[in-house]
Amino acid sequence: RWFSIRNGQLLYMKRNNATSTNDSAQQPSLPQSIMVPDLRLCSIRSANDIDRRFVFEILSPNSSHLLQADSQAQCEQWVSSLQLAIKNSFKSSNDNSQNSASVCFVLIHKILNK
Repeated sequence: RWFSIRNGQLLYMKRNNATSTNDSAQQPSLPQSIMVPDLRLCSIRSANDIDRRFVFEILSPNSSHLLQADSQAQCEQWVSSLQLAIKNSFKSSNDNSQNSASVCFVLIHKILNK
């Protein structure tokens, strides 16, 4: 699966079969689904999972999502990026700015769903 952060939401799409599993820079051209509609309501933390490495957790009022990165560095990057997106969402809502260019924070990355 591929995930992106946009306008305070966590979006995902299934991997395009034509997309190489080693090419994380290429964005697939599949429709995106909303995994988390409002990141401002979430907390992000690294998760200690005995069976899996490089796991982090997204906790929302109604659900919990465990995601696994390819490396510890990517896991830390995801946690930092999600926390930054949450911070930026609060900042933009406090400024009453709904300009999508200023709200948009995009990070496309491959996360293994094992």
